[in-house]
Amino acid sequence: MLPYHFGTVAALRDFGVGFRKATASSGGVMAALALLGGADLDLGVRQCFDLRHEKATTPGSIRSFFAVYREYFRCFRSPAFQRTVRLSELRDRLYVRLGKWTTSGWEIFQVSSRGPS
Repeated sequence: MLPYHFGTVAALRDFGVGFRKATASSGGVMAALALLGGADLDLGVRQCFDLRHEKATTPGSIRSFFAVYREYFRCFRSPAFQRTVRLSELRDRLYVRLGKWTTSGWEIFQVSSRGPS
């Protein structure tokens, strides 16, 4: 799904549509981060295609998958983007929501410190 998320962000950027706040989960968090200027969207799009050829991204070793993913994210949110949009600046702009399975079904919870207003 990540290529579709990034494609949407690229289209919004091409038409000059911007956002001050974003709420997302899973791969959408990476797209939202790029939408808010905190990560390299063009690199993210290229890596979507490159990661398809990485052996570590096919089912198998969870450890190697996360090693590749960690390196991917280090490039995606490079030191240059960390200086441009600091983590503290994203505090009231990027909201991350995750789901977990409980005995009563799926529960959605917010990971970020504050909710959207």
